[in-house]
Amino acid sequence: MWGCQPVLTRYLQTVGELDRWATVCATQFASAVFIGVAAIVRRLARQSGGECDMDETPSWSVQKRLAAGFTFGCIASVRATTNFISTGFTSAWHITTIAMFGPFFTATASWLALGERMDSRAWPSVCVAITGAVLVATGEAHEAEDSATLWGAVAGCSLQALSMCFSASARVTMKATAGHLTSTQLLGFQYFVVVIATFAMTIPRFAQAWGPWLRLGTNVWVALFSLAFFVQWIAAEMQVVLIRRLGPAAYTCFQPLRIVSTVAVDAIFLGEAVKGALSWAGLVLVVGAISTYLVAKALGARNETPGKIEPKGSFMEMMQNTIRRMGRSDPRRAAYVSVERTEVSIEEDGKGDAADVEGD
Repeated sequence: MWGCQPVLTRYLQTVGELDRWATVCATQFASAVFIGVAAIVRRLARQSGGECDMDETPSWSVQKRLAAGFTFGCIASVRATTNFISTGFTSAWHITTIAMFGPFFTATASWLALGERMDSRAWPSVCVAITGAVLVATGEAHEAEDSATLWGAVAGCSLQALSMCFSASARVTMKATAGHLTSTQLLGFQYFVVVIATFAMTIPRFAQAWGPWLRLGTNVWVALFSLAFFVQWIAAEMQVVLIRRLGPAAYTCFQPLRIVSTVAVDAIFLGEAVKGALSWAGLVLVVGAISTYLVAKALGARNETPGKIEPKGSFMEMMQNTIRRMGRSDPRRAAYVSVERTEVSIEEDGKGDAADVEGD
């Protein structure tokens, strides 16, 4: 389903001719409602089952949690907005191709911010993937109908690369807040910030931004509902289920398959097919390089000992040691930390695109 996300957002901006800020605001608000209802149902189910409320024992002060939450909300909101807007400039499969470099962006951000060791397996894959991206760009330049199409592709891909930088920053923030803010709380901050910010952007031209919504066709309403309900909510929920059953590392190995669905759906609904042998060859190189890296990383993670989770002396190690000591002194806090680690691991490897909402 995630492969359909750039196709739907491009459809709304090009075929539906909707204001991009108003559309981001509306779809994010709808997704917030869906996810909020699901969170309430889960909370009631836990309480009826006699489970303790994990949110009653925060380790940070309210002010610190609010500051961290709003920081994440701002970062994730910029990620969600730039991700949406980038599809208005170029083909959906161009955007997904750039988004596939996400693991490398995240690894770099984790190295810079958290002191995590860079995986040596990443560099050969990065070189091959970049070579593939250059081939795609060369092929698309030859196939471009005019300079406007070419510059649109440059603008869209550049905006998506910027979006991936913010996506990596959001994931680093998720790690830094592990044990202090739940994934639901992080999503709540994201939706609050992005809805308020994008709505404010529409105020100077309110009638122009929201007026077309009074006369939308059935196809556009279906696309809007599909984006908010199936992609940004159902797909996110399915991710959690799959990650819990397969494990984060194994699930991540399937992420490059998103480009397959994007290419197919983009060609069917928008008529934007991959053209030329160079573009196809480059796309195969990108998918192959990233798939190889993710599979190798998953196999390596399976053989790693728990002591290799973080490098000695890193900021994350100090935070985790502090949380462990707090957990040992309070059994209820230990349960809280255990659940939080599971939630943030899921958020980092899967739902980060939902917040990648993704997606994220």
